[in-house]
Amino acid sequence: IADLKKQRTLQGGLRYEAITGGYCVRAENGVKIGEILVKEDGYYDFWPEVHGGYWPSWILAAISATLDSFNSAWDKQVQSDPRIGG
Repeated sequence: IADLKKQRTLQGGLRYEAITGGYCVRAENGVKIGEILVKEDGYYDFWPEVHGGYWPSWILAAISATLDSFNSAWDKQVQSDPRIGG
């Protein structure tokens, strides 16, 4: 996460713009499709903008892969803590 620039394309042609507490997610055409925000537990989740219609699988897969990437280091830390997961 630290190496993300203010705006960068990561997965599936989606653009991720750094905002307070996370990232704004935009489609290639610039339409905001949601935000990835860190929750109280330290994990990132996707909060979609609801415009109606459908979500193709490639967008869902791209968002999922991005969340997995963002949450990987934190999850390892949580799982290694014997008081929590280890």
